[in-house]
Amino acid sequence: MIMLAFIRFLFAGLLLVISHAFAATVQDEHGTFTLEKTPQRIVVLELSFADALAAVDVSPIGIADDNDAKRILPEVRAHLKPWQSVGTSAQPSLEAIAALKPDLIIADSSRHAGVYIALQQIAPVLLLKSRNETYAENLQSAAIIGEMVGKKREMQARLEQHKERMAQWASQLPKGTRVAFGISREQQFNLHTQETWTGSVLASLG
Repeated sequence: MIMLAFIRFLFAGLLLVISHAFAATVQDEHGTFTLEKTPQRIVVLELSFADALAAVDVSPIGIADDNDAKRILPEVRAHLKPWQSVGTSAQPSLEAIAALKPDLIIADSSRHAGVYIALQQIAPVLLLKSRNETYAENLQSAAIIGEMVGKKREMQARLEQHKERMAQWASQLPKGTRVAFGISREQQFNLHTQETWTGSVLASLG
């Protein structure tokens, strides 16, 4: 009986160690963010966050996909299990999110600032840049997401692969080329500077 009790004690202690062994802390757009356990039920409110999870084969249970699964690229969908739509990125449904009982919500620091407190009442909220992020910030957000879902090494490997691919593309471009990216609409023309995602991608190619 004593031996059995001792074994149970050791097993309980092992479970406690395992449950706290994950404990990841990062700096998000709100400050210090910590999770004690690897999240299993993740809801993302931006498509870029779904992209990051797919890169390390983690499937969110809910996505703000604008009520259209085709908004997510086929290459990304191939790495995701079926998910529940939680509405649009601009106006995600708090009721739909709560119904999924998530243990982590990944939200945009700009677009979702107004519902941050309400989201916190549902689950821990990781605030990252997406809507107005630069290319470098996009990569940083992906790295943070990888760490928070227990896939730090896998994400670092994917980012390294991406870096190598970008270097290959850059090597194929004529040296000294100056490029501007713009979008023409009926009554306006917008140029994307290095402070935008598109402009910063071009700048990263040299």
